[in-house]
Amino acid sequence: FFGPGHWHESDDGPGMLPPSWSSFPNEKDACCAWGLWYLLLAVYLCYVVLSTISLTKALEEPDYVESSDQRMVKPTPSLDVCELLKISEHLQYSLLGQIAVMSQTGWFLKNGSENQLDLKLNVSETFYDPDGKFRCVRFRSTAQVPSDAAVTYYNFYVAVREPVHPKLYRFSGKYIAGLVFRPSLAENATNSFALSEERLVRLFVPSKEGRKGYRNVVCSAVPSFAKWLDTLGGRMGAPSDDTFYFADMTLIPESLQKTSVMDGEDVNTTTKLRYTLKIGLPMSTDLVRVKLHVNDVLKCLLNWLGALTSATAVFKLITVLFPAMEKETFRLFLSLPWIGLGLERPELEPLVKETTTP
Repeated sequence: FFGPGHWHESDDGPGMLPPSWSSFPNEKDACCAWGLWYLLLAVYLCYVVLSTISLTKALEEPDYVESSDQRMVKPTPSLDVCELLKISEHLQYSLLGQIAVMSQTGWFLKNGSENQLDLKLNVSETFYDPDGKFRCVRFRSTAQVPSDAAVTYYNFYVAVREPVHPKLYRFSGKYIAGLVFRPSLAENATNSFALSEERLVRLFVPSKEGRKGYRNVVCSAVPSFAKWLDTLGGRMGAPSDDTFYFADMTLIPESLQKTSVMDGEDVNTTTKLRYTLKIGLPMSTDLVRVKLHVNDVLKCLLNWLGALTSATAVFKLITVLFPAMEKETFRLFLSLPWIGLGLERPELEPLVKETTTP
């Protein structure tokens, strides 16, 4: 029923479009409006750049982590033995070549019988930590356990071929310093995520010359598996390959045992070895804690587009500083002059319409 009367239709485009020069009767006002528009455009482009940088960082990290316990076939654990490069370079001596490791695996079969397997391990690979502070050698357990067996523990026994450099002996020659240890469940020794979760622990190794017993260290850890995915079906933001690892790992040294339970012969020198450090890994369950790191890419993109769209409101500053001088007025659509409602007759319209007949 109501329609517009006299109103001014602006020539300016909506949103981010620049102002129309012809809309300003004053040329200086037009110059000022254009300068303001360029300034707002520069601010908006800076905001776009910063928002895109934030989007890139958001896509590099998972939005949430889902945790669950699942039954999975775990790989056999490994023992990493490392030395600090600064000490090795200062002494011009490497202790890693003097290390011998033996593994002991115990399991139960379904019939209730208990089995145990002892193996001498060789170095499977040499690597450096991501910071370049440590040089490490990995001793990977090669025990073949029946598929229907329940593994109850893994033990690693460490021996040092003596004598070693004199400056590495501690406490009147009773212990050997300079080594750090890390039990690992990761199949890739240089997996960055596993390296960040499985921490190195410094342990003094009893000297076979100064001590008759061995040092027992119990490792408390949760077998875990880390997996990454995004909402588009890929692995955007994953820091490494999916991997097994030991979570919440703690090495608890116990008191020195009086006698050694593991002796052997060095195959290189045919001399007797005494394993004076034992690192035990009890396996109380076959469950694995699976941590699913989910990257919600769609949510990040929608938030980014929404932020850019909302930021276009800054261009409304032009309409605030340069308002339209005419506004819309409204009148009744029908003309009812006898009661004062409706459209008035325009001045240029003739008072009496002339009709012509052929």
